[in-house]
Amino acid sequence: MRSLLTILMVPVVLAQVAGADVWEDLAQYKMGDDPNPPPVAVNALIVKATAEDLGPIEDRLIAIVESTTATQEAKWFSCRMLQRVGTEKCVPVLASQLGDETMSHYARLTLERMTDSKAAGKALIKALGKVPDTLKIGIMGSLAARGDEKGVKPIARQLRSDNPAVSRAAMAALSTIGGKHATKAIAKAEREDVGAWAKDAGMLEHFAHADADVASELVMNGENPGIRSGAFVRLVALDEARAERVLADVLAEQGSDIRLSVIRGAMESGSETIRRGLVAALAKRPLEDQKVVLGAIADLHLVQYENDVLALLSNADDGLRDTVIRTLAVVGGEACFDGLYREYQRAPGKVVTDALIQLPVPAVDAKLMATVGEEGDVEKRLAALGPFVLRHPEGCVELLNTLVMPGQPEALRKAAMKSLQSVGNVASCKALVGVIAKQDALKKDAQSSVKRLSLALNQSDAIWREAFVPVLESADAATSEDLMAIMDGVATGESLTYLKKRVEEREDPLRKPALRALQRWPHFDAADVWVNIVADTNSVPETLDLAERSLKRILTRNEIKADADRKLQLAVTAIEQAPSLEFKQSILACYAKPNADMKGRMKKAFAPLVDDEDIGSQVQELLN
Repeated sequence: MRSLLTILMVPVVLAQVAGADVWEDLAQYKMGDDPNPPPVAVNALIVKATAEDLGPIEDRLIAIVESTTATQEAKWFSCRMLQRVGTEKCVPVLASQLGDETMSHYARLTLERMTDSKAAGKALIKALGKVPDTLKIGIMGSLAARGDEKGVKPIARQLRSDNPAVSRAAMAALSTIGGKHATKAIAKAEREDVGAWAKDAGMLEHFAHADADVASELVMNGENPGIRSGAFVRLVALDEARAERVLADVLAEQGSDIRLSVIRGAMESGSETIRRGLVAALAKRPLEDQKVVLGAIADLHLVQYENDVLALLSNADDGLRDTVIRTLAVVGGEACFDGLYREYQRAPGKVVTDALIQLPVPAVDAKLMATVGEEGDVEKRLAALGPFVLRHPEGCVELLNTLVMPGQPEALRKAAMKSLQSVGNVASCKALVGVIAKQDALKKDAQSSVKRLSLALNQSDAIWREAFVPVLESADAATSEDLMAIMDGVATGESLTYLKKRVEEREDPLRKPALRALQRWPHFDAADVWVNIVADTNSVPETLDLAERSLKRILTRNEIKADADRKLQLAVTAIEQAPSLEFKQSILACYAKPNADMKGRMKKAFAPLVDDEDIGSQVQELLN
């Protein structure tokens, strides 16, 4: 089995996201409110990948699916991406997931769509006899969608299942596959509860040979939508004029329960005359009809109807708007960008933002960049900034670095700073620190952005040396204090040494802000500063109080990494140096409720404290 280490070791041709390992991020991905989640970056890699890039990308996705430490969301997304880039190489790992309750759906859909792969079909057939009933239904559906005749025999065995849902699903799958072998299997079915479906299933085998009368009968009287749609497709192939008359009759009956399935069949029929007729009347049809037609346009990728769909956008009510936008995201080109962009400006939201991101039109990026960078309407520039950053995260940073500087409109500067938090690089940190050094009106925004970006980049050494040090070497006290306020975002050995030197000089005017910075320090290495303050008989109460709170934070916060024994030794040292009983008791309280393992460690580490005249009895009671 591969691990996340494998994910990181596979050669990577692409490095699309500045300062971040998109694959490591994807492996830890969980659904949430992140405006720029890892799947966006991975999708960008795939969209822009060349043929030679696809092999390494597939290896990355396979490794995540196999990983024992990747999140469930990461595995699901990786399966979906393998539908786009997967080859025979990914079949074994997908096959291994078919029996997993949480992964089977995503694995089988990928295998289902690998229609040229015999191995994919074999994997589904092999799994059918092994998985629980809840998963058999989906696997049979995938074999049916593949039209895999080799699946007829194993599916036919499921007709004898004691589970009615499984036997009916088997019948439906055989009906979809069709052919004489599937029909024979259905005809031999002995279970009575299969019988009710067998009539229509038997009719389905006539699709390949049925005449127009049979097809028309099934359109009007088939028992399920699949039968009616399939029959209509067959009727179009036999007699398109008759099919048009049947469709007109069906559309005339507004309350008809077969209307939607026949509309879908009409769109799937391949008849441009019939499709064009439905699309031309789309604005006048009921909402349900409109959604079926739009869904078919998207599913079948009927790009010829881009302008027709776009025409619906301006008058679409809330019930239809999102469907129109999602359809344009699939079939749209440059012609629909302006309409979607206006809709984004009017009512921004996830659906329209996703659509703007998905449009596969290079000219869109250039247009958005020109809009953001040009002098003029601030609102227009702001509206363009969001989709530009999402569409082109690796190419927008240089422009954003200039937009944060004084001289640009304040609203645009704030938006650029916020965007840099997720897509910026070390140069962005330098630009933001430069804003702070100027004591600019947006200093606080710059502080927040540079700290968040520093934490996201995980390049603290480079950021410290390239962004912070050059400014600190000549900074006044106010600027130094402002940078100290965010220095815990670049917690390195060098930045810690800088702060410690400030603390050592009792008269240093920056000693207090240095202590405040160390109070937030994310690493255990700052602990010796607080121990030294506790041991110093000249420490004032205010500083001692800060040391007490900081030591308790180090001892109790799980995110401050250190093994349990090191933290216990720190507690002992702090108690031994403590200036008062109250201080000792405060530190001891950090271990008031130890588990069995911790108590065992404490008995060894706290042994010297048993003889402490102030708290010895409390320590002994705690260890008993």
